[in-house]
Amino acid sequence: MDKYDIEKIGVREFRSELPKYLYGETPVEVLRHGHTVGFYFPVKQGSKSADIAALQAVAA
Repeated sequence: MDKYDIEKIGVREFRSELPKYLYGETPVEVLRHGHTVGFYFPVKQGSKSADIAALQAVAA
């Protein structure tokens, strides 16, 4: 799959496989009866220590 490809899935599959999509890296187009009802774009999570350091730098 190309990094710009969006996987198309139905609402039922999205709900039943939610953890797979939440922890995955592939964008998803959610369909209901063949019509787009939404998109899910995963966001990479950084480390907590990096987040804390960034917040401390901003606060300084």
